[in-house]
Amino acid sequence: MLRVRLVVLLFVTAFSPLKAQKFICNNLYLSPSITVGYTFGAKVCYGADLDFGYTAKDRYNAVYRTGLSVSHYWVIVKNHTAAITTASLMFQKDFVDLKGGVGRLHSEWGYQNRNKSTCYGFSYDLSLALPERNNNSWLGVKHFVYKPGTWPFFEIPYTSFYLKYKYDLAAPEKPKTDVRN
Repeated sequence: MLRVRLVVLLFVTAFSPLKAQKFICNNLYLSPSITVGYTFGAKVCYGADLDFGYTAKDRYNAVYRTGLSVSHYWVIVKNHTAAITTASLMFQKDFVDLKGGVGRLHSEWGYQNRNKSTCYGFSYDLSLALPERNNNSWLGVKHFVYKPGTWPFFEIPYTSFYLKYKYDLAAPEKPKTDVRN
């Protein structure tokens, strides 16, 4: 009986105009993205990000976003592929996206990938938006900082330049401007 009540409650709230729903629709966002780039000292890197958080306006009516970002990307090195997972706090304005947080570097290597190595560190990411006619593309640099004694491979800086394509799944609508004025 409790399950039926919860289903009815969720169904009713999903289709009724509540202030909380308007707040969620107008202020929260979800934005996945994919990245492809080059890592110095290694080769190609590729991965995916998921940004979610709160949208607000400052006193000049400029839109900014704050929230969390989860990222997972792979870096192809000479004899293995390293996987880097990060969880970061983010700040984004119209043309800049800044992230900083913690991360995990993981790699399987050796005969039949039987050996596993893991280390933890800090990551930061800065990306700049290309003009809007380029389909919401961003250029950026990300860096993973780790204690060298905890990673058994050679000193790879894990600094990457990348191209990112972002897609806003749940984002507040931008106000329409009249182009005739």
